[in-house]
Amino acid sequence: MRRLFLAVDLPPEAIGDLVRLQRGLRAGRRVAPENLHLTLAFLGEVDDPRAEALAESLESARLDGAGVTIRGTGHFGGDRPRIVYAGVEPAPDLARLESRLTRLAREAGIAVEARRFVPHVTLHRLHGLREDAGPVAAFEAETQLFRLDPFRPWAVTLYQSHLHPEGARYDPLAAFPLA
Repeated sequence: MRRLFLAVDLPPEAIGDLVRLQRGLRAGRRVAPENLHLTLAFLGEVDDPRAEALAESLESARLDGAGVTIRGTGHFGGDRPRIVYAGVEPAPDLARLESRLTRLAREAGIAVEARRFVPHVTLHRLHGLREDAGPVAAFEAETQLFRLDPFRPWAVTLYQSHLHPEGARYDPLAAFPLA
């Protein structure tokens, strides 16, 4: 079993800007620059036959590209923030891509969790910390006008996630071009 997800990589200039943005919040653990990405579908624990079936489907599928604009910041976890993120402007083509990837994963026998798609780039993880929302709220207020130039990802990447106490490591397994 492997812990898998589908994501698009960010251009180097976007990563540089996001790393600078991260420095504005001194709470939790920053996501390493090499781990900054936009998850389109979290697949969870997947056995090799299902992962191979998904890869075959993605290889033969014509996946339409989507424009991405990173803008503003937010958090998940309500009064007890767990994740601080850079937001992604909602876009119909991005939502269609996410929906198509989720459908292909389900057709490959992968039980993708049904949840509302909230496109974002995780910046900080606050799990296990007893952080109050004050610093996060201040950070969000200071960064509400943050915006990066739009970009079009060239591929969707299938990643394997390895969890470690010092943070996750993501290994790309395959990339599937976008039209």
